[in-house]
Amino acid sequence: TLVASSGTILAGPVDINPSSPIVDFTSSITYPVGITQVILKGKLGSDYAVNDIIAASTTPSLDWMNAVGQISGRSVIPSPSFAITGSAMTVKGPALRMDVLPNPPAQTIQSGFGHDLFIFANYSFDATQSFEDVRVMRWPFEYNVVSGLATNLRNCRLFNGSLLLTSGPNMVNPRAAASSTVFFLDYGLVIPRGTIKVVSLGCSILPAANGAYAWGYDEISRPSAVAWGLNSGLLAHITAIDKMGQI
Repeated sequence: TLVASSGTILAGPVDINPSSPIVDFTSSITYPVGITQVILKGKLGSDYAVNDIIAASTTPSLDWMNAVGQISGRSVIPSPSFAITGSAMTVKGPALRMDVLPNPPAQTIQSGFGHDLFIFANYSFDATQSFEDVRVMRWPFEYNVVSGLATNLRNCRLFNGSLLLTSGPNMVNPRAAASSTVFFLDYGLVIPRGTIKVVSLGCSILPAANGAYAWGYDEISRPSAVAWGLNSGLLAHITAIDKMGQI
């Protein structure tokens, strides 16, 4: 959209063709005598990625067509005859950083009683560097079995405080150690821009269980994570720290 500095829309909006990145305004515009400051505004589609660089340019003598004086009707050749290029703009959108927190510490619990819910790990989901709110829908965690049977842990689920994020069929029953055990969130978790939310991972422990277990994160599983900008719909730029977690 072409907008005057006063806020008046001069032309558009029009869509850009990604295969031929030209913005073609076909409506006529009347510029009064004097200087008119014009601003080119647009909304990026989902095919743009974080850190893409965009710049707009125009060559008035070639690109601006059918210019005539409003009173005289005489043809006018816009100038200059060389390209005018605006400042380079870097796409900044949703971003998320995840880390395995040091609490709870490594600990030992007594076997033979079972535990309906034992918190194995806490994770920070950090959107302080994001340019918009981020919604997390799916996330992979590393399940480490140091000793014992992998199936000793059941009904593994995620919490944000007291809010259960994975219920019913979205609870996970591990069958083996894995670098990418994916949890699907019931309704997603929104991390507002500029904030950090802590997600806890807890499981039920079978009464006869024994062994040593840890939940962490493995960087190779990052492609399994799904998080996007709440407004733009762009996939979030994800960084995460590779850690085994506490045993």
